[in-house]
Amino acid sequence: MKIISIYNFKGGTGKTSLSFLLGNYLAMKGKKVLLIDSDPQSSLTKSFKKLEGNTVYDLLSENAKIQDCIQEVNDNLSLVPGSFKTLKIHNNVLQEFIKENLKGLKFDYCLIDTSPTLNSLVVSCLTASNLILIPSLISGYDLNETLFILSRIKEINPSAKTKVILNRTQKASGEFTKLENEYREALKVNGSLLHSSIPNTNLVKKFIDLKENPFTGKTKAKIQFTELFQAITEEIKWVKK
Repeated sequence: MKIISIYNFKGGTGKTSLSFLLGNYLAMKGKKVLLIDSDPQSSLTKSFKKLEGNTVYDLLSENAKIQDCIQEVNDNLSLVPGSFKTLKIHNNVLQEFIKENLKGLKFDYCLIDTSPTLNSLVVSCLTASNLILIPSLISGYDLNETLFILSRIKEINPSAKTKVILNRTQKASGEFTKLENEYREALKVNGSLLHSSIPNTNLVKKFIDLKENPFTGKTKAKIQFTELFQAITEEIKWVKK
């Protein structure tokens, strides 16, 4: 099983949307996928129908085994639901905890939606990961923060592959803006920037609310979404377990 964390120290960059879409995309391709909602806000969990039973809090507090926290939410797609109660213990998680608890699970991929912080739970998620995806907005402030995040991840898990994905780009309506190109140049140096990006579109909301597939169709945004997830899948393919 390959473990992928979606992380950014800053909130509002699109972590949950990327986790939700990537999980669904891989499941639609016939892969068996486990989602883990480690963010106390539990936005990923709220993207599905109301769930009851054990949550990630029960796992972290060792009141339940991970097998007893997994709930099937769609064909090939399962979820360990999030809980606001993780706020009670998110600073007391051992660095190897997530990695140890994921051993032996029969999934092709595990995707972890993380919270916008760097507490011990996030460090445990990053430590367990083979690939770390960082959705990032386009501004000078976000660029500096992203460069800092890349350096911290290298300290926490030097063996993990890391890719930055630009969010809310304007390519669907034309060429990249001057600021987007400058951002790309700054991140291109260390090879951590994924060429494909997340378009500025409401397709994610339509997928959640109306079940409209963002990966099929001929609109510019849908074509860009398809290109993005094909590029991510290619990155995953070459990641070592």
